[in-house]
Amino acid sequence: MKKIVALTLSLVLLCTLLTGCMGVVGEIALNEDTTGTIKVSVGYTEEGLELMGSAEGAEGTASTEGLTAFTYNGHTYYGEVEEAAFSSLQELNEALNTSSEEAEETGNDNEITFLVEQNKDGTFVLTVTVEVLATEDPIEEPTDPETQTMIDELLAQMTVAYEFTFPTAVTQTEGPTKGVTIDNNLLILDTIAMKEGIDKITCVFTTSATASEPLEIAFDDVNKPAWYYDAVMALAKGGLVAGMGNNLFAPEGPLTYAQFCQILARAKGLPTGAANDYWAFNAIESCLDAGYIQDRGPITAENFDAVIPREAAVSAMYLAKKDTLTVSGTVTATDIPDYEEISDVYKENVLAAYNSGITSGMDELKTFSPQGTLTRAQVCQLFYNLNWTSAN
Repeated sequence: MKKIVALTLSLVLLCTLLTGCMGVVGEIALNEDTTGTIKVSVGYTEEGLELMGSAEGAEGTASTEGLTAFTYNGHTYYGEVEEAAFSSLQELNEALNTSSEEAEETGNDNEITFLVEQNKDGTFVLTVTVEVLATEDPIEEPTDPETQTMIDELLAQMTVAYEFTFPTAVTQTEGPTKGVTIDNNLLILDTIAMKEGIDKITCVFTTSATASEPLEIAFDDVNKPAWYYDAVMALAKGGLVAGMGNNLFAPEGPLTYAQFCQILARAKGLPTGAANDYWAFNAIESCLDAGYIQDRGPITAENFDAVIPREAAVSAMYLAKKDTLTVSGTVTATDIPDYEEISDVYKENVLAAYNSGITSGMDELKTFSPQGTLTRAQVCQLFYNLNWTSAN
């Protein structure tokens, strides 16, 4: 534990002195009994290693040999990854924190302070303070455009993030939300984004009570006798879907690849949550690894916030559930009026979906509308048709 503590302290203190090509990621998993694990990953991009190797006074060229690779925020870093357990909140707080005196001694202009506490009801409170310390402005020499471009590119690769996994859901109760991502019990803090343009901020996060009764689920825009009422409410109570904020579900809203993967991953019990600065990264990666959806390139909002067509979603549902389905229907390709409009990669799976009860089409003619938009209500109904309303 001492090694992890020392490594965490030194990395956080030094990170802002570097060129911007460094990645520092702390992953903290906290249990109800205040025990848990902390993993620290620190490294440089290949560009950063090359820069250090070519620096004046450097001996030889820095390489990735013997270093551990890890990916975060879309960049691959090479360095060290260490993990250790903590047995109390005191140990955790010691591992996370730096002192102002140490920060000033290293010349660092940032101080990040963490305080994790537990209330009598078992809930946790995390207070995070990010402060830009007062320093004398150095005399800056003009930078030529080529060098400035290189510096900007390296700065864009810098990551200083903390991921907290709490035993229950977490909410933010104080402070600005910039640089903060919350997905149920996962809290991600991008400390670089958090402090942009701000001298000092304090954010407070609180977990839900471990012994509290489950809240009654209701949405203002989901009411009887809507055809989707039973399906939406069943999936919501089963934890597969959630609202869109302001007590609304948006049943007629279009479903994106990211949202669909989140539902499917939860239903299969696969990893979900944020990573690489994208809230649905792990769920999408889970569905890609399982072969449920087609590869759309890098897992980014640009690629996966697109609306998912019916053919892709229905095919994915069949692939995810086929081991427990009985394909006993008699629907053939000629029975589906627009079957030839279905992309070749999905035809076989869509036909099997018809014959296993996932879908019966959009109308009495069994029209499928393969490129049509799948709404949030419709996907709930598809899962509900299979009595698939909670995670495996």
